[in-house]
Amino acid sequence: MNASSAPGGTLSVNFTTAFMQGTFDKVPDSHVNYGAVWIEDSMGRYVRGLEHWAVKYPLSLKVFVAHQGLVCSDAADVVTKPTLTVHGPHQATWNGTDRSNHVVPDGTYKLWVEVQIDEIHPQAALSIDIVKGREPWMNSVPQMGAVQSLTLMYTPTPLK
Repeated sequence: MNASSAPGGTLSVNFTTAFMQGTFDKVPDSHVNYGAVWIEDSMGRYVRGLEHWAVKYPLSLKVFVAHQGLVCSDAADVVTKPTLTVHGPHQATWNGTDRSNHVVPDGTYKLWVEVQIDEIHPQAALSIDIVKGREPWMNSVPQMGAVQSLTLMYTPTPLK
C-alpha cells in the first residue's frame, strides 16, 4: 500500500504537566512552562507537530528545535497556545499525516514530548515508539519529570 492510500488513523495523546519549582525570569516559584509534542519517522525525520506552547521562549525547547531544524520561532508548523502560566492537562491528536497533510505510510514512528519549566532546570524530553497500522492499541507511561499520566491511544481508520 503506498502512502497516499494508507489509512490515516488517529493517535490521541493525553498528559498533564506538573509544577516543579520553576524560576522563569528569576521570579520565585513561577508556574510558567512551555513545550512541544511532535511525531518523527523511523529515520528520525520530523513528520508533524501536534502541540506547541512556547511563544515566550520558543527556541529554548532544545530537542524540538534540533529535531525540527528551527532557525526562528516562526518556522514551527504548529503553535497551539502561548507560553502557559499554569500547569495542567494537554490533549493532542495526530491524524496520520505529515506537515503537508499527506497521509504517511503505516509503520513505526516516534512520539516526542518536551516540557521546559524554567531557564535553569533541564527540560523533560521523552520519546516513545508508536505504530501506525491496522491494529488499535493503547499505552500508558509513568511520570517523567514535569510530564505526568501520559496515555496514548491509536485507532486505525477502517478500510473501505
